[in-house]
Amino acid sequence: LHNVPCMLGGKLFQLLIYTNDMALPKADKGALMIVPIPNVEEKNETFGLMDVSTNGMKAQRRQMAEKCDSLIPWQISRSRSKAASEKKFNCLAVHVVGNYQISVAPNLDALQKQVDWDKFSKPADFQDRFETLTNKDLLPFPCAYVVAAAIKNVADDGFGVLYPDPGFRYFPTCHEKTGKKEFDVRCYLYSCDRSKESREEQSQPGAVARLLPTTKGGAQSSFPFAVGDVSFNAKEGSKVARVESVKSGMGFNFARSFVLKDSTFVQQNVKQLGSTCVLSGSEASATATVTYDHEAFKCVHFCPINTTTDNQNIMVKMG
Repeated sequence: LHNVPCMLGGKLFQLLIYTNDMALPKADKGALMIVPIPNVEEKNETFGLMDVSTNGMKAQRRQMAEKCDSLIPWQISRSRSKAASEKKFNCLAVHVVGNYQISVAPNLDALQKQVDWDKFSKPADFQDRFETLTNKDLLPFPCAYVVAAAIKNVADDGFGVLYPDPGFRYFPTCHEKTGKKEFDVRCYLYSCDRSKESREEQSQPGAVARLLPTTKGGAQSSFPFAVGDVSFNAKEGSKVARVESVKSGMGFNFARSFVLKDSTFVQQNVKQLGSTCVLSGSEASATATVTYDHEAFKCVHFCPINTTTDNQNIMVKMG
């Protein structure tokens, strides 16, 4: 997961790059994912969708992963790794973005009533998933919902979605089913030297601010990733590494980030990000230009997390 500040239509947006490896079931239109993204203003119904399967975008992710992996104090581990269609009126537009079919529902009502199930396979447990997405403890801010299905088997593939900057940063790691879940995720938080980011804590909605208590001694600057009361480690094949954490007074642990401070590399790397996106609200898949303030990028906070915890998103504390 990559979270990158950017500009769209002259306004501050965030680009979320969501990638994974997926093997599709046979005789299926594509395994369905529903990814919540902040839609704090609620009235916004247009979002950007970016193809991240291009060679340039894959090179950007590969180079960033290699650079950030070199920061981790790896050790060698000896342990072994282990629906029927429903016609709907006024359906949401379905866009083909790279290897994905995607619709974006601007709110829960649209998610429930306007998804075109002739284009997506409706899961048998859709209602259970829907109820999870209404959980205010899990998602304490208004959301839009990215409905995505891969067209073919994917590796290092996914999609990018652009949404108006809500005044905070987060990574959508929650699962659509409740209970204990194993997180195996790598978070890349691209940090800009902007006066706005230094004020993000004050501009956060109250519910989000309560999730992100201040840690003693300004620890949030190097421990910005807020996840539940768990321990962390990183895993890659036979390599493992401990990820440090500090405990807050509200029961949250803040996982340590490995900070990539090579600003020259970061600025050059960001130049490989996509510069166009499809606008989700348009039937004709109208496009728009995405821009980045390359010189403002100073570092990347990288956090590899492999752990089991209660269903939740990874919130970010900007210090």
